[in-house]
Amino acid sequence: MGLQVVRPGAFTTIQDFGRIKYQHSGFSEAGAMDHYALEIANRLVNNPIDEAGIEMMLTGGSYFFDEPAIIAMTGGDCQPHLNGKKIPMYQGVMVQAGDQLTTKAIKNGRFSYLALAGGFDLPIVMGSRSTSTRYLVGGFEGKPLQAGDELAFRQKIDLDQPHVLRKWAKIIRTDQINELTLRVVMGPHIDMFSADQVKRFFGGSYQISRQADRMGYRLKGTRLETEMQANMLSEGTVFGAIQVPPEGQPIVLLADRQTTGGYPIIGVVCTADLGKLVQCPDRCIIKFKMITVKQAQTLIRKQKENIRVTIEEMGTTTVEPTDDLSFTDVKELIEAIDLTQLTLFDYRNHKSKITLKKHSR
Repeated sequence: MGLQVVRPGAFTTIQDFGRIKYQHSGFSEAGAMDHYALEIANRLVNNPIDEAGIEMMLTGGSYFFDEPAIIAMTGGDCQPHLNGKKIPMYQGVMVQAGDQLTTKAIKNGRFSYLALAGGFDLPIVMGSRSTSTRYLVGGFEGKPLQAGDELAFRQKIDLDQPHVLRKWAKIIRTDQINELTLRVVMGPHIDMFSADQVKRFFGGSYQISRQADRMGYRLKGTRLETEMQANMLSEGTVFGAIQVPPEGQPIVLLADRQTTGGYPIIGVVCTADLGKLVQCPDRCIIKFKMITVKQAQTLIRKQKENIRVTIEEMGTTTVEPTDDLSFTDVKELIEAIDLTQLTLFDYRNHKSKITLKKHSR
Protein backbone atom coordinates (compact mmCIF):
# COMPACT_ATOMS: atom_id res chain seq x y z
CA MET A 1 0.00 0.00 0.00
CA GLY A 2 1.45 3.35 1.02
CA LEU A 3 -1.22 5.78 2.21
CA GLN A 4 -4.78 5.08 3.28
CA VAL A 5 -7.46 7.77 3.41
CA VAL A 6 -9.06 7.72 6.86
CA ARG A 7 -11.14 10.88 6.44
CA PRO A 8 -11.21 12.64 3.06
CA GLY A 9 -12.50 16.14 3.87
CA ALA A 10 -15.00 18.15 1.83
CA PHE A 11 -13.59 17.63 -1.67
CA THR A 12 -10.17 16.03 -1.88
CA THR A 13 -8.69 14.98 -5.22
CA ILE A 14 -5.45 14.08 -6.95
CA GLN A 15 -4.23 16.95 -9.15
CA ASP A 16 -1.17 17.90 -11.19
CA PHE A 17 -0.95 20.72 -13.75
CA GLY A 18 -3.82 19.25 -15.79
CA ARG A 19 -4.38 17.68 -19.21
CA ILE A 20 -3.73 20.69 -21.39
CA LYS A 21 -4.05 19.26 -24.90
CA TYR A 22 -7.57 17.82 -24.99
CA GLN A 23 -10.04 20.71 -24.81
CA HIS A 24 -10.68 20.32 -28.53
CA SER A 25 -11.96 16.80 -27.74
CA GLY A 26 -14.31 18.08 -25.04
CA PHE A 27 -12.17 17.30 -21.96
CA SER A 28 -11.54 20.13 -19.53
CA GLU A 29 -8.02 20.66 -18.22
CA ALA A 30 -8.75 19.93 -14.56
CA GLY A 31 -5.47 20.19 -12.59
CA ALA A 32 -4.53 22.07 -9.45
CA MET A 33 -6.38 25.27 -8.69
CA ASP A 34 -3.18 26.84 -7.32
CA HIS A 35 -0.27 25.78 -9.56
CA TYR A 36 2.13 27.97 -7.59
CA ALA A 37 1.41 26.19 -4.29
CA LEU A 38 1.63 22.73 -5.88
CA GLU A 39 4.94 23.62 -7.55
CA ILE A 40 6.44 24.71 -4.22
CA ALA A 41 5.23 21.53 -2.51
CA ASN A 42 6.89 19.44 -5.20
CA ARG A 43 10.13 21.40 -5.00
CA LEU A 44 10.24 20.82 -1.25
CA VAL A 45 10.26 17.03 -1.79
CA ASN A 46 12.50 17.18 -4.89
CA ASN A 47 9.77 16.16 -7.36
CA PRO A 48 9.17 17.49 -10.87
CA ILE A 49 7.17 20.71 -10.42
CA ASP A 50 4.03 19.22 -12.01
CA GLU A 51 3.99 15.93 -10.08
CA ALA A 52 0.48 14.95 -8.92
CA GLY A 53 -0.33 15.59 -5.28
CA ILE A 54 -3.37 15.65 -3.02
CA GLU A 55 -5.51 18.81 -3.24
CA MET A 56 -7.82 19.54 -0.30
CA MET A 57 -10.59 22.11 -0.63
CA LEU A 58 -11.85 24.12 2.38
CA THR A 59 -11.39 21.28 4.87
CA GLY A 60 -8.59 18.78 5.29
CA GLY A 61 -8.69 15.07 6.02
CA SER A 62 -6.65 12.39 7.75
CA TYR A 63 -4.31 9.80 6.27
CA PHE A 64 -2.58 6.68 7.58
CA PHE A 65 0.89 5.74 6.31
CA ASP A 66 2.01 2.13 6.35
CA GLU A 67 5.23 2.98 4.52
CA PRO A 68 7.75 5.73 5.29
CA ALA A 69 7.60 8.88 3.17
CA ILE A 70 8.77 12.46 2.84
CA ILE A 71 5.89 14.90 2.47
CA ALA A 72 5.35 18.66 2.22
CA MET A 73 2.17 20.69 2.59
CA THR A 74 1.55 24.11 1.03
CA GLY A 75 -1.27 26.49 0.09
CA GLY A 76 -3.81 27.45 2.72
CA ASP A 77 -2.92 26.45 6.29
CA CYS A 78 -4.69 23.13 6.90
CA GLN A 79 -3.23 22.88 10.44
CA PRO A 80 -1.44 19.55 9.90
CA HIS A 81 -0.60 17.25 12.80
CA LEU A 82 1.44 14.05 12.72
CA ASN A 83 0.40 11.59 15.46
CA GLY A 84 -1.22 14.50 17.28
CA LYS A 85 1.84 16.77 17.11
CA LYS A 86 1.70 19.91 14.99
CA ILE A 87 4.00 19.94 11.95
CA PRO A 88 4.95 22.96 9.82
CA MET A 89 3.53 23.97 6.47
CA TYR A 90 5.99 24.72 3.62
CA GLN A 91 8.58 22.29 4.93
CA GLY A 92 9.64 18.74 4.16
CA VAL A 93 8.61 16.26 6.87
CA MET A 94 9.74 12.66 7.37
CA VAL A 95 6.84 10.27 7.97
CA GLN A 96 7.34 6.78 9.41
CA ALA A 97 5.29 3.67 8.75
CA GLY A 98 2.36 3.67 11.19
CA ASP A 99 2.10 7.46 11.38
CA GLN A 100 -1.21 9.25 10.97
CA LEU A 101 -1.47 12.70 9.40
CA THR A 102 -4.50 14.78 10.32
CA THR A 103 -5.54 18.15 8.92
CA LYS A 104 -8.33 20.56 9.78
CA ALA A 105 -10.29 23.42 8.24
CA ILE A 106 -8.10 25.55 5.95
CA LYS A 107 -7.53 28.83 7.78
CA ASN A 108 -5.91 31.22 5.33
CA GLY A 109 -7.01 30.08 1.90
CA ARG A 110 -9.27 27.64 0.12
CA PHE A 111 -6.90 24.93 -1.10
CA SER A 112 -4.05 22.98 0.51
CA TYR A 113 -1.64 20.59 -1.19
CA LEU A 114 0.17 17.48 -0.01
CA ALA A 115 3.15 16.41 -2.13
CA LEU A 116 4.91 13.09 -1.66
CA ALA A 117 8.54 12.44 -2.59
CA GLY A 118 8.49 10.18 -5.65
CA GLY A 119 4.77 10.67 -6.27
CA PHE A 120 1.74 8.39 -6.13
CA ASP A 121 1.48 5.25 -8.25
CA LEU A 122 -1.51 6.28 -10.36
CA PRO A 123 -2.13 5.89 -14.11
CA ILE A 124 -1.51 8.72 -16.56
CA VAL A 125 -4.67 9.43 -18.57
CA MET A 126 -4.28 11.72 -21.58
CA GLY A 127 -0.98 13.02 -20.28
CA SER A 128 -2.10 13.75 -16.72
CA ARG A 129 -2.91 12.14 -13.38
CA SER A 130 -5.40 14.93 -12.54
CA THR A 131 -8.88 14.01 -11.36
CA SER A 132 -11.74 15.16 -13.58
CA THR A 133 -14.90 14.16 -11.73
CA ARG A 134 -17.15 15.28 -14.58
CA TYR A 135 -15.77 12.52 -16.83
CA LEU A 136 -14.64 10.07 -14.09
CA VAL A 137 -11.13 10.35 -15.50
CA GLY A 138 -7.71 10.42 -13.83
CA GLY A 139 -6.68 10.56 -10.20
CA PHE A 140 -7.99 7.68 -8.09
CA GLU A 141 -10.76 6.10 -10.18
CA GLY A 142 -11.79 9.53 -11.46
CA LYS A 143 -13.49 10.56 -8.22
CA PRO A 144 -12.84 12.53 -5.04
CA LEU A 145 -10.95 10.52 -2.44
CA GLN A 146 -13.12 8.51 -0.03
CA ALA A 147 -12.47 6.87 3.33
CA GLY A 148 -10.70 3.57 2.76
CA ASP A 149 -9.04 4.52 -0.54
CA GLU A 150 -5.46 3.27 -0.72
CA LEU A 151 -2.76 5.13 -2.68
CA ALA A 152 0.47 3.30 -3.47
CA PHE A 153 3.82 5.11 -3.67
CA ARG A 154 5.93 5.03 -6.83
CA GLN A 155 9.16 5.33 -4.83
CA LYS A 156 10.22 3.67 -1.61
CA ILE A 157 12.07 5.66 1.06
CA ASP A 158 15.23 3.97 2.32
CA LEU A 159 15.49 4.78 6.03
CA ASP A 160 19.06 3.48 6.08
CA GLN A 161 20.14 6.51 4.03
CA PRO A 162 20.28 10.19 5.11
CA HIS A 163 17.56 12.44 3.68
CA VAL A 164 17.50 16.20 3.13
CA LEU A 165 14.36 18.05 4.27
CA ARG A 166 13.79 21.45 2.65
CA LYS A 167 12.12 24.54 4.10
CA TRP A 168 10.56 27.28 1.95
CA ALA A 169 11.84 30.72 2.88
CA LYS A 170 8.83 32.85 1.88
CA ILE A 171 5.23 32.13 2.85
CA ILE A 172 2.31 34.30 1.72
CA ARG A 173 -0.60 34.55 4.18
CA THR A 174 -3.80 35.35 2.32
CA ASP A 175 -5.82 35.71 5.54
CA GLN A 176 -4.03 39.01 6.16
CA ILE A 177 -5.28 40.49 2.87
CA ASN A 178 -8.46 42.60 3.09
CA GLU A 179 -8.30 43.96 -0.46
CA LEU A 180 -6.84 42.28 -3.52
CA THR A 181 -6.13 43.87 -6.89
CA LEU A 182 -5.98 41.30 -9.68
CA ARG A 183 -4.25 42.19 -12.92
CA VAL A 184 -6.07 41.20 -16.09
CA VAL A 185 -5.40 41.40 -19.80
CA MET A 186 -8.01 42.61 -22.25
CA GLY A 187 -10.63 39.98 -23.06
CA PRO A 188 -11.56 38.95 -26.62
CA HIS A 189 -15.09 40.40 -26.27
CA ILE A 190 -14.34 43.69 -24.55
CA ASP A 191 -15.82 45.52 -27.57
CA MET A 192 -19.23 44.10 -26.61
CA PHE A 193 -19.19 46.38 -23.58
CA SER A 194 -19.63 50.12 -23.76
CA ALA A 195 -16.85 52.38 -22.55
CA ASP A 196 -18.99 53.15 -19.51
CA GLN A 197 -19.39 49.44 -18.67
CA VAL A 198 -15.66 48.80 -19.03
CA LYS A 199 -15.02 51.75 -16.71
CA ARG A 200 -17.55 50.33 -14.22
CA PHE A 201 -15.80 46.98 -14.24
CA PHE A 202 -12.32 48.34 -13.60
CA GLY A 203 -13.60 50.92 -11.13
CA GLY A 204 -15.91 48.55 -9.27
CA SER A 205 -15.33 46.09 -6.46
CA TYR A 206 -16.35 42.47 -5.94
CA GLN A 207 -16.36 39.61 -3.49
CA ILE A 208 -16.48 35.86 -4.09
CA SER A 209 -20.03 34.60 -3.68
CA ARG A 210 -21.07 31.25 -2.22
CA GLN A 211 -21.36 29.96 -5.78
CA ALA A 212 -17.68 29.10 -5.96
CA ASP A 213 -16.06 25.77 -6.78
CA ARG A 214 -13.40 24.28 -9.03
CA MET A 215 -15.41 25.22 -12.14
CA GLY A 216 -15.44 28.92 -11.37
CA TYR A 217 -16.03 31.72 -8.89
CA ARG A 218 -19.20 33.77 -9.34
CA LEU A 219 -18.51 37.28 -8.08
CA LYS A 220 -20.93 39.68 -6.42
CA GLY A 221 -20.55 43.42 -6.75
CA THR A 222 -20.71 46.00 -9.53
CA ARG A 223 -23.25 44.84 -12.10
CA LEU A 224 -22.36 44.99 -15.82
CA GLU A 225 -24.44 45.03 -18.98
CA THR A 226 -23.84 43.96 -22.57
CA GLU A 227 -26.18 44.27 -25.55
CA MET A 228 -24.71 41.73 -28.00
CA GLN A 229 -24.70 38.56 -25.92
CA ALA A 230 -27.64 36.93 -27.73
CA ASN A 231 -25.66 36.91 -30.98
CA MET A 232 -22.57 35.19 -29.55
CA LEU A 233 -21.32 31.79 -30.63
CA SER A 234 -19.66 29.49 -28.11
CA GLU A 235 -15.87 29.77 -28.00
CA GLY A 236 -13.03 27.99 -26.21
CA THR A 237 -12.35 28.93 -22.59
CA VAL A 238 -9.14 29.57 -20.65
CA PHE A 239 -8.16 29.46 -16.97
CA GLY A 240 -8.93 32.89 -15.48
CA ALA A 241 -11.36 34.09 -18.15
CA ILE A 242 -13.90 36.56 -16.72
CA GLN A 243 -17.31 35.89 -18.28
CA VAL A 244 -20.30 38.20 -17.89
CA PRO A 245 -23.66 36.33 -18.02
CA PRO A 246 -27.02 38.10 -18.61
CA GLU A 247 -27.52 38.97 -14.93
CA GLY A 248 -24.32 41.03 -15.06
CA GLN A 249 -22.34 39.46 -12.18
CA PRO A 250 -18.95 38.24 -13.52
CA ILE A 251 -17.81 34.61 -13.31
CA VAL A 252 -14.11 33.73 -13.29
CA LEU A 253 -13.56 30.37 -15.02
CA LEU A 254 -11.15 28.03 -13.25
CA ALA A 255 -9.63 24.53 -13.46
CA ASP A 256 -12.79 22.44 -14.01
CA ARG A 257 -14.44 24.97 -16.34
CA GLN A 258 -16.40 23.87 -19.39
CA THR A 259 -14.36 23.66 -22.59
CA THR A 260 -16.51 26.22 -24.43
CA GLY A 261 -18.66 29.13 -23.32
CA GLY A 262 -21.14 31.54 -24.85
CA TYR A 263 -20.87 34.52 -22.51
CA PRO A 264 -18.68 37.54 -23.41
CA ILE A 265 -15.25 37.62 -21.76
CA ILE A 266 -14.29 41.10 -20.61
CA GLY A 267 -10.82 40.15 -19.37
CA VAL A 268 -8.52 37.29 -18.33
CA VAL A 269 -6.73 37.16 -14.97
CA CYS A 270 -2.98 36.99 -15.62
CA THR A 271 -1.28 33.70 -14.73
CA ALA A 272 0.87 35.25 -12.00
CA ASP A 273 -2.26 36.30 -10.05
CA LEU A 274 -4.35 33.11 -10.39
CA GLY A 275 -3.04 31.65 -7.13
CA LYS A 276 -4.05 34.81 -5.26
CA LEU A 277 -7.55 34.60 -6.72
CA VAL A 278 -8.25 30.94 -5.97
CA GLN A 279 -7.01 31.32 -2.36
CA CYS A 280 -8.88 34.60 -1.77
CA PRO A 281 -11.01 34.70 1.44
CA ASP A 282 -14.78 35.22 1.14
CA ARG A 283 -14.89 38.73 2.59
CA CYS A 284 -11.86 40.07 0.74
CA ILE A 285 -12.59 42.95 -1.64
CA ILE A 286 -11.46 42.20 -5.21
CA LYS A 287 -10.62 44.88 -7.74
CA PHE A 288 -9.30 44.55 -11.27
CA LYS A 289 -6.53 46.40 -13.08
CA MET A 290 -5.92 46.32 -16.84
CA ILE A 291 -2.40 45.44 -18.00
CA THR A 292 -0.92 44.50 -21.36
CA VAL A 293 -0.01 41.00 -22.49
CA LYS A 294 3.65 42.01 -22.41
CA GLN A 295 3.31 43.14 -18.79
CA ALA A 296 1.57 39.86 -17.90
CA GLN A 297 4.44 37.92 -19.47
CA THR A 298 6.93 39.96 -17.45
CA LEU A 299 5.02 39.17 -14.25
CA ILE A 300 5.11 35.39 -14.78
CA ARG A 301 8.81 35.54 -15.66
CA LYS A 302 9.43 37.52 -12.46
CA GLN A 303 7.45 34.98 -10.45
CA LYS A 304 9.56 32.12 -11.85
CA GLU A 305 12.72 34.08 -11.05
CA ASN A 306 11.52 34.64 -7.48
CA ILE A 307 10.99 30.89 -7.15
CA ARG A 308 14.53 30.27 -8.41
CA VAL A 309 16.02 32.75 -5.95
CA THR A 310 13.98 31.34 -3.07
CA ILE A 311 15.19 27.83 -3.88
CA GLU A 312 18.77 29.08 -3.56
CA GLU A 313 17.89 30.53 -0.14
CA MET A 314 15.97 27.45 0.95
CA GLY A 315 16.90 26.08 4.35
CA THR A 316 17.66 22.36 4.69
CA THR A 317 17.90 19.78 7.44
CA THR A 318 19.60 16.41 7.01
CA VAL A 319 17.87 13.47 8.69
CA GLU A 320 20.36 10.72 9.50
CA PRO A 321 19.43 7.01 9.77
CA THR A 322 18.19 5.97 13.19
CA ASP A 323 17.93 2.69 15.03
CA ASP A 324 14.49 3.60 16.38
CA LEU A 325 11.84 0.97 15.75
CA SER A 326 9.10 1.84 13.29
CA PHE A 327 5.46 0.78 13.58
CA THR A 328 6.11 -2.11 11.19
CA ASP A 329 9.24 -3.15 13.11
CA VAL A 330 7.31 -3.29 16.39
CA LYS A 331 4.46 -5.25 14.81
CA GLU A 332 6.84 -7.85 13.36
CA LEU A 333 8.79 -8.04 16.63
CA ILE A 334 5.65 -8.72 18.67
CA GLU A 335 4.52 -11.42 16.25
CA ALA A 336 7.95 -13.10 16.38
CA ILE A 337 8.05 -13.01 20.20
CA ASP A 338 4.54 -14.39 20.41
CA LEU A 339 5.60 -17.45 18.43
CA THR A 340 8.43 -18.15 20.89
CA GLN A 341 5.92 -18.31 23.78
CA LEU A 342 8.22 -16.25 26.02
CA THR A 343 6.57 -15.05 29.22
CA LEU A 344 8.77 -11.95 29.55
CA PHE A 345 10.63 -9.85 26.99
CA ASP A 346 12.35 -6.51 27.51
CA TYR A 347 13.98 -4.29 24.83
CA ARG A 348 15.49 -0.85 25.33
CA ASN A 349 17.67 1.62 23.41
CA HIS A 350 18.30 5.35 23.80
CA LYS A 351 14.81 6.27 22.54
CA SER A 352 12.70 3.09 22.56
CA LYS A 353 11.41 0.84 25.32
CA ILE A 354 9.33 -2.29 24.79
CA THR A 355 8.33 -4.60 27.64
CA LEU A 356 6.08 -7.61 27.00
CA LYS A 357 4.84 -9.81 29.82
CA LYS A 358 2.37 -12.66 29.42
CA HIS A 359 -0.03 -13.36 32.25
CA SER A 360 -1.13 -16.93 32.88
CA ARG A 361 -4.85 -17.57 32.76
